[in-house]
Amino acid sequence: MTGKSLSAVTIAWDVIRQNDMTNIYKPASGLMKVKNGRLEEDKAVSATKRWGMVVDQRRCIGCHSCTVACKSENNVPLGYWRSWVKGLQKGTFPDVGTMFLRRLCNQCDTPPCVQVCPVQATVRREQDGVIVMYYGKCIGCGMCISACPYDARFFNPIRHTADKCDFCEIGRAHV
Repeated sequence: MTGKSLSAVTIAWDVIRQNDMTNIYKPASGLMKVKNGRLEEDKAVSATKRWGMVVDQRRCIGCHSCTVACKSENNVPLGYWRSWVKGLQKGTFPDVGTMFLRRLCNQCDTPPCVQVCPVQATVRREQDGVIVMYYGKCIGCGMCISACPYDARFFNPIRHTADKCDFCEIGRAHV
């Protein structure tokens, strides 16, 4: 990926070596650092594999195609979203602009949704850090929905369970 620009959304399975992005991404895991306007591997930290989603916000035009694709691929009911795009206005008149912010589960290092689940239907996988749902265990109490500081969870009225982004777990299982 060296020397190539990123698309609007890139899912990285391994440590991202270098990209032509500026200081817009620095994961909590500390595996990456921004140096001279480029992402580089932090040699001081062991490189355990972790899923991460890099979104180049500079390229987002607010078309919501990522939201539509997510809804389609994951059978998300009408009126609910696993991911969404938030439009933000910045500046003061006459120098105003709009920017778009892609919102989804942040796959927290210490997820509050996991801590409050009374039946352990939400867990953080240690091998890759993805927060996954076990829908068969979920009792639909909504505690994880309330605990999420990013409003990234919703109650799925078809499944009668909580639901969230899981980095396309079904698709990734076939890779």
